[in-house]
Amino acid sequence: MIDDDERLERIVSAVLDEMLTSAWHIGEAMTVLTEEEYAAQDQAHADRDGERLLALRDAAVRRVLRPEAERIALKELRRAA
Repeated sequence: MIDDDERLERIVSAVLDEMLTSAWHIGEAMTVLTEEEYAAQDQAHADRDGERLLALRDAAVRRVLRPEAERIALKELRRAA
């Protein structure tokens, strides 16, 4: 049996995965990168390391979108209760 924290985390993960299919969400998230995230992505691009660049972008976008995904997940969890 899974507890509420695990259930919440599964919903958050699913919501984030769904948000990452939206060019709008990704574009919005990319506008609020930290200096470090931007510099790391810029370096990966300069190094022509596409795999690293995509991993960095994914991590940054997930960081930015996570609070909204958590809000949506909590709402879904409460609705299901």
